[in-house]
Amino acid sequence: MAAGTTTTPAKRKKVLKVLFISLLLDLVSFTFILPLYPKLLEFYRHLEPADSNTVLNRILYGLNAYKNSFARPINDRYDIVLLGGALGSLFSFCQAIASPVIGLLSDRYGRRTALLWSMTGNIASVALWVAATDFRTFLASRIVGGLSEGNVQLALAIATDVSDEQQRGATMALVGACFSIAFTFGPALGAALSTITTVAANPFATAAGFSLVLIVTETVYLYYCLPETLPSAEPKAPTTNGNGATTTPAPPHQRTNS
Repeated sequence: MAAGTTTTPAKRKKVLKVLFISLLLDLVSFTFILPLYPKLLEFYRHLEPADSNTVLNRILYGLNAYKNSFARPINDRYDIVLLGGALGSLFSFCQAIASPVIGLLSDRYGRRTALLWSMTGNIASVALWVAATDFRTFLASRIVGGLSEGNVQLALAIATDVSDEQQRGATMALVGACFSIAFTFGPALGAALSTITTVAANPFATAAGFSLVLIVTETVYLYYCLPETLPSAEPKAPTTNGNGATTTPAPPHQRTNS
């Protein structure tokens, strides 16, 4: 069964509206942290004594071993750059592990259910960032965020569900517009919020708190406004034939996305 063949124009319009607003909130929240990595990591490095056996110092010890493995060792002033790159890679690695699982769950239990569970993980991740007064908590927030980050993949699956082959290009362009808007305004807004200190133990709590508000708002919005789009997960009402007898609809065809 081709994608979008059972979707009415009214339902498609509603789903795309919900998808655009929710994805925009999600990506703006996601980009808050991008310009803050250098100052974040400098804050945690200065917070923890250099001779202590903390998670951060063990990671820095491993990075130093990596730097010294080169014929011309990397200068110490690039420690923050290497650490930021390592954290970004860790987030992407966790996402690569979780994405196939999230996709499988969405095929089995429906896009909406999988997306709401993914949003629950995102809320937990940002809440940990709000409470991250040490590097260990901040690292936990990145791991939880990576393991639960399936929003974009699920958004693409939902967009495919409600679009046929002729509509798919325009729908993907809508998703691309969300990325462009979010990456234009999100980092600047995150940097501006980082200058406002509301919690002395975590100077980035304001940016994290605003990000949490956006994620919670998105989750509530999805819960009340997003319908299920996976055809096999939609309940089929019984119909009656010409003799007045009730007939049960045939089981849906197995389908996969392109």
